[in-house]
Amino acid sequence: MFYLKSLKKIGLYFFDGDKYLIATEMKNKIVTDESLIFCVLNAAHDAIIATDEHQSIILFNQGAEKHFGYSADEVIGKPLNVLLPSSMAEIDTRYISNFLNADQTIRQMNEEVELFGRRKDGTIFPCEASVSKTKYSDKTVIVNVLRHMNKRKKELESHREKNEYLENLLDYSNVPIIAWNVQNEIIRFNKAFESITGRNEKYVIGKSLEILFPPSSRKSSMELIRKTLGGERLEAVEINIHHVDGTIHTLLWNSATIMSADRKTPLGTIAQGMNITQRKQTEEEFQRLIESLDYELKEKNRQIEEKEKLETLLMSDNKELIIQNEEKEKRTAELIVAKEIAEESDKLKTAFLQNISHKIRTPLNGIIGFSELLNQEDLNAEEIKEFTGLIAQSGKRLIEIVNNVLDISKIKNGQFKIEQKPVLINSVFSDLLNFFLPVTKAKNIVLNFHNPDNENITIFSDQAKLTQILTNLISNAVKFTKSGNIDCGFEIKDDFVQLYVKDTGVGIPHELYDRIFNQFVQSEPSLTNDIDGAGLGLSIAKGLVELLGGKIWVESVVDNGSTFYFTLPYSPLDATSQTDLKYSDISGKRPNRVILIAEDDWISFQYLRTILEKSDITVIHAENGEQAVEFVRNKSEIDLILMDIKMPVMDGIDATKIIKRIRPDLPIIVQTAYTYSEEQNKMSSIGCDEYLSKPLDYAKLKELLKIYLN
Repeated sequence: MFYLKSLKKIGLYFFDGDKYLIATEMKNKIVTDESLIFCVLNAAHDAIIATDEHQSIILFNQGAEKHFGYSADEVIGKPLNVLLPSSMAEIDTRYISNFLNADQTIRQMNEEVELFGRRKDGTIFPCEASVSKTKYSDKTVIVNVLRHMNKRKKELESHREKNEYLENLLDYSNVPIIAWNVQNEIIRFNKAFESITGRNEKYVIGKSLEILFPPSSRKSSMELIRKTLGGERLEAVEINIHHVDGTIHTLLWNSATIMSADRKTPLGTIAQGMNITQRKQTEEEFQRLIESLDYELKEKNRQIEEKEKLETLLMSDNKELIIQNEEKEKRTAELIVAKEIAEESDKLKTAFLQNISHKIRTPLNGIIGFSELLNQEDLNAEEIKEFTGLIAQSGKRLIEIVNNVLDISKIKNGQFKIEQKPVLINSVFSDLLNFFLPVTKAKNIVLNFHNPDNENITIFSDQAKLTQILTNLISNAVKFTKSGNIDCGFEIKDDFVQLYVKDTGVGIPHELYDRIFNQFVQSEPSLTNDIDGAGLGLSIAKGLVELLGGKIWVESVVDNGSTFYFTLPYSPLDATSQTDLKYSDISGKRPNRVILIAEDDWISFQYLRTILEKSDITVIHAENGEQAVEFVRNKSEIDLILMDIKMPVMDGIDATKIIKRIRPDLPIIVQTAYTYSEEQNKMSSIGCDEYLSKPLDYAKLKELLKIYLN
């Protein structure tokens, strides 16, 4: 195939898998063994192409066949230009000519240039090339070694996007953020800090922190800064910042020490600040106003006393002064109320941030702590089972908090999209009752669904968001009910359907009816006490209900429970729309089933492999979508595919499309870190049978395997 009989004495140079061709001279010891030359050439993943001095192809290995799609027989004797885009043909000819005429006579040149190859089907791809020349029978032989660059470019692009994402998070945060090293030199300075100081990051990087502080407080500020290097943290400390225009801004600083990997050596400090300049100015202005009003009141009273002596003559003036005095008192009262509202809002926001920080750190503490305990050698099986269960529970709590914060952000920014379709209400409640049954049973709570007319009603709405609303309300009821009943149901009222969740929990004071739907109400001690949660569930429910065109409210009696009602638009649908979707069993599977796992992350693959092999399932591993497609083409015994979405070479979306054309009946379960309903709809549209979000729910995975492997 490779026409090597005339090339026995050619010295070929190869590179290992991660670098370039490493020179290994194949001389007299292996000249007589032509099969070894074939093995070496065919083992190379890179494309190895040899041409004569006229650039006609005389050697074309299997790596080249895979890269370009040609067989060796198709290109031997043809010009090298058939493998290049027309735009690069002239450049390559000129480059090779210059290379041939160069004075260099060594066999390995190691000159590398970036170019593009052209496959047999006409597609263009980027590649790296290494060109060497050697003499054989007084003739010059050119050896070209090429490698596809798509994977490396994707990896570099991925790293670049991640770095840009993190940089943007820092740069465009509304909170001023700064970092300095142990020499108190500034090493990071985001745009919010640029706005406060009027200084550009490029100007301040490498300079001392002293330039940020006004001369009057510079010494005391630097003393606080130096303490952070000893591990002391700044917690809500007021420090003044000097703007280039001469104005002074007051920031409430919080800091953390940056430690070395061994947690022994401080490397610097990172701090964030909250600009409270406006608040302090307001307080100062308010104080000045109070003093001014006090002075005016005293002055007016003095005038009144003088005018009373002349009451008959100055009665009209006296009335005017009384009116002015009342207006000023009213204005003062209004300012006091406004100040109290502003202070209350600030307290609630601060408490909310502290609560979120605590709620995130609490499950993280459980995950990290019990993970470290698992490293101890004296653990028995029961303790390992207990610790792993607690780690999984903490992970789920962390995901719930993160999802709630993301949902609040999406609602606030108008990023939720409504995807309306027929929704069977009874089915939604049935799924929710099954979901909450274990936790309600553990708390001795009876969970009931009421449908007085036994109606099987279908509404036109967004099922995912309706489920999330009811989930939040039922979850809220479970949290605040120690024991008793939780009842839920619905009824049709004219052109809307009214749904409700009723509990026998602690109840809500009437004065808090409106406030409980605000984002910060979980910071209210009278409501939370020891109840777990981030205080976002009701706020998310309210946002979703209004997004679906309804309204939500509560009725409650303290110590007797609460009932949450919400409405959604309703118009009767045809009977043909009211159909239940059921999974179809897959029959005829062999006892020893085969599952293909397409996953580029080794840890995720190991987790799935461990689960499946314990169930007498044979596992095949594909590290990218391209490998998955090849396995499906060549292995008819595959029963099911677990497909990751984001993979190198070929992603899960493109791989799924190709596989469904090859084997339309082969079940594909998508596994991905994306959790939005829009992403789920996209997966369904390309032919995926099921959707699992990461981290994988073991119970749901097990249920799906039972359905599809039967």
